[in-house]
Amino acid sequence: MLAPWSLILRDDGGDARVGQRLAASSPRANLSVRATDGSAQESAMALTFSGPAQAVIFGQPVDLSRQRNGDMVLAFSARLDAAPTGPVELGFGQDRIDIAPLLAQVRVGEWRQIRVRLACFDAARADVAAVETPFVVSSTPPLALSLADNGGDLSRQAVIAEPVVCPDFRIGRLNSFA
Repeated sequence: MLAPWSLILRDDGGDARVGQRLAASSPRANLSVRATDGSAQESAMALTFSGPAQAVIFGQPVDLSRQRNGDMVLAFSARLDAAPTGPVELGFGQDRIDIAPLLAQVRVGEWRQIRVRLACFDAARADVAAVETPFVVSSTPPLALSLADNGGDLSRQAVIAEPVVCPDFRIGRLNSFA
């Protein structure tokens, strides 16, 4: 994770901040993270959810109003290490959407790029003028998912939902476990 951003693993026991070395668990062990191979050795993170938890990228508040009003997207590479059995929530600010239908297009073990327009997130709920959490993945049922940022070589990866459209699966405000 590059400064000024930090990765936090959150469950009903509180928050656990992950250091530069990707090897940690949330306080009640509902979520663990470890480094895994992506486009390079250990260039991605493997998230394993065993209960309700969130992987949160957190930092100082940033005004992303301009980016939300433009055609900017939240893009990342995902690899399912086990098929999801329920909702998988993607959060931006305090808003969230269920991306399980997008992940249903991904075969287990295959890297795919996921792209969601920032405009898909409700501006008021996301509080785009002061975003502290530009990226959140949460799940209640068990889930094994690896993530990599979009800075790698994606030329060999398929793109889901091209052109990018807004999913119809609005959830609303992020749950707070703290």
